[in-house]
Amino acid sequence: MDEEDEVSWRLIARVMPVIAADGMAVGRVTHTLGDPDHDIFDGVAFRRNLWSPLRMAAAAQIARVTTRAVHLSVPAAVVEAEPGEPEDKSRGRRRNWRRK
Repeated sequence: MDEEDEVSWRLIARVMPVIAADGMAVGRVTHTLGDPDHDIFDGVAFRRNLWSPLRMAAAAQIARVTTRAVHLSVPAAVVEAEPGEPEDKSRGRRRNWRRK
């Protein structure tokens, strides 16, 4: 384990790397989830890249927050598992390709 300083969840910044328990980078932070006024931390939202689906790591899945990254307590294989959302292949096109 490297010698990074642990910091408060309030210092999580956008584009900060998200690192799985096995050391694999699984994405970058897009949002911090919580209520800073009441010091409630729910987790982080992140993406691997611009086109990948948005993921969430709940506070219970976050082992530590350092000055350089958010470190998860779960391995990359768990993070990469797709949520069980059914695909709509009847029309042969993607759903929700654009946000309004």
